[in-house]
Amino acid sequence: MKQFLSFAFIYDFFQWAAGANNLRQWYTHKLLKADKGATLYEAGCGTGSILNLIPEVKDYFGYDISPSYIAQAKERFPNYHFHVIEGDDLSVMPSFPCDIFFCVGLLHHLTDEQVTAVMKLAKQNLKQRGRFVALEPCYLRHQSKLSHWLMSKDRGEYIRHPEQYAELISEHFKDVKLDVVTNLTNIPYIHLAIEANN
Repeated sequence: MKQFLSFAFIYDFFQWAAGANNLRQWYTHKLLKADKGATLYEAGCGTGSILNLIPEVKDYFGYDISPSYIAQAKERFPNYHFHVIEGDDLSVMPSFPCDIFFCVGLLHHLTDEQVTAVMKLAKQNLKQRGRFVALEPCYLRHQSKLSHWLMSKDRGEYIRHPEQYAELISEHFKDVKLDVVTNLTNIPYIHLAIEANN
């Protein structure tokens, strides 16, 4: 399955089937809230599909590990900036001062050390009053067996409990807000809305 999902069009189909568009609509309107004058930095941007759901922003930079995803993103959105990252060394990423640094469903694919690297990258690029925003699947102590089982089959091997996400992010941001959200997709996933201020 992971090999098939490396193809951009198959990835987009599975995202659609799972109801990811509904999730992204909620995310962009309720959490991201980017206006036309904003400069955005997206970690793990995939094919750049979230740009279809937001106003035409001032500027945007996105990176991903998949060359095929980035190739499609560049074709779709030639006025914005996309970068393929090889390996885990985010220190080689170009500087891109932004109002919002964000990711959707990225952190649960990353080890604690890799999450720390993303947080450092966010901290380095966010402007003085910038925001870090993320939406991630999360486990709860009291959760249905079906939901827990389905989430355990996720491609991401590091789904965490809310307090574990909070611990990682609060090492880099003083003000961290968490909100557990349900019913965002066609499958019974539980998500954690994360917002942190610089």
